[in-house]
Amino acid sequence: MTTVAGINDDSLVAEIASLAYTPALYSFHDLPFCDLPQTAQEFLTHTTNLYPDSPEIEGLEYFEEISHIRKSRAARLQRVLEGVNRGIADNMILLANPTHDDGDDTRNIAIAQIQNILLPEWRSHLDDHVEEIDALAWFEIHTRKGTPYPFSLERVLRDREEYVALTVEFALQSLQLAYEKQLADEKLKREARGSARMAAIANSMGDDLGSIAWQDSASESGWVDVGA
Repeated sequence: MTTVAGINDDSLVAEIASLAYTPALYSFHDLPFCDLPQTAQEFLTHTTNLYPDSPEIEGLEYFEEISHIRKSRAARLQRVLEGVNRGIADNMILLANPTHDDGDDTRNIAIAQIQNILLPEWRSHLDDHVEEIDALAWFEIHTRKGTPYPFSLERVLRDREEYVALTVEFALQSLQLAYEKQLADEKLKREARGSARMAAIANSMGDDLGSIAWQDSASESGWVDVGA
């Protein structure tokens, strides 16, 4: 995995994430249900409500239901990645633009957050999603046996490779967009702070100039402070 200490370019966000994630190979082929990972069993049994049987759904309608589940799980992945992406983006901005006196400490904390917490969590969400997709593929192979709609292992592997590649690409794009949004927000904050400082300076100068003008006017009018 590449180090994040020298990050100074937006494109490196995607580079880090891509180097940090490699999906596991499909390993559910020919396994009985009881030998699937416990999380996969629970997903099929409780989340999808498709296993062990669902006789009211048959044929193409049955397989369309599986497609709907895939789409809903993809939407869920998008939601769970949003918070992690924001956390990574925030720390990346700290690395690229240290603004505190304790710059080294700030950078070290940001590096530790990214390497030890955020990227592992980011990968874990992808791992969980890929396992769900694998569980659905396993289920579909078994339920299509003996039907006019067989599903071969070769088809599973091909579709899985394409889907996982698209999922990783989507996750990277989401991370990149989160980083760009945080950069834009940070720029607006800096501009707002700059405008506020300029306004304060202008107000202060206006007060000073007003005081000078008042004193000049008083002198010209011959007004004298009786207490002087």
